[in-house]
This record gives sequence, C-alpha cells and structure tokens, in this order.
Amino acid sequence: MGDLTRDDLKTTLLFALHIARVDEDFAPTEKHILSKFIDLVGLDEADRGELADAGRSLALRLNSLSGEFARAFLIKTLCAMAHADNLMHSSERAFLEKVQALLGGTIDLPPFEEWENLEAEVMKELAAHH
Repeated sequence: MGDLTRDDLKTTLLFALHIARVDEDFAPTEKHILSKFIDLVGLDEADRGELADAGRSLALRLNSLSGEFARAFLIKTLCAMAHADNLMHSSERAFLEKVQALLGGTIDLPPFEEWENLEAEVMKELAAHH
C-alpha cells in the first residue's frame, strides 16, 4: 500500500466521474463504484463543490498528484471504471490513453481481461485510507 493524499483521492474521483460519463452510458456498476468511492473518501458538501469546479481543468490536476503510487492508483481506478460495464468503449480507451500520455506514459495498462480485478484493489486501497 502506498500513500494517497486527500487531494490524490479527490483528483482520482474527478477522473473516475469523467470516464464514467465519457461513453454516454452511466452504467449501474459505475454508479456503485463511485458511490463506494465517495463514501470511503468521506466528501463533504464543500469538497463536492470544489470537485464540481475543478472538473473543468482535469489535466491541470494531474500535476498535483503526490507521486508514482497516486498516478498508478488513478490509472487503476480508471481501468476499473472502464470495465464496470464489461465493454471497452473507444471513448474510454481514448481518455485512458490521453491520461496516460499526460502522466508521461510510464504506467502500463494491464490487459482488459484483467481489469475486473481492479475494482477490488481500488476498494481495498480506499478502505485503507478511510
């Protein structure tokens, strides 16, 4: 387990919300993951307002991630969200590739078939920081 700051968690949540919407199909499993994420992170109303405002500058938030573990956690979360409906939409793949490129391309994406395991890993990590 690595260290994730509260800001890392907020940034990851913003990106998770974006990838959930990018395919224009907000699946029930995506809603479930996001709900667990929000509950585990414990966002209050002020945090939610901050996140709503920050959504307009997603790429800028990548610079605020605290380190390699936070960057890897972000990618893992995005993969888990993209897999939630068991389909890899081209819009999701494009978003993941864009994020990966903005992060410097140092994080390898696991094969899509392995992404279903990532939800449990993400939830375990969140629980460790709760």
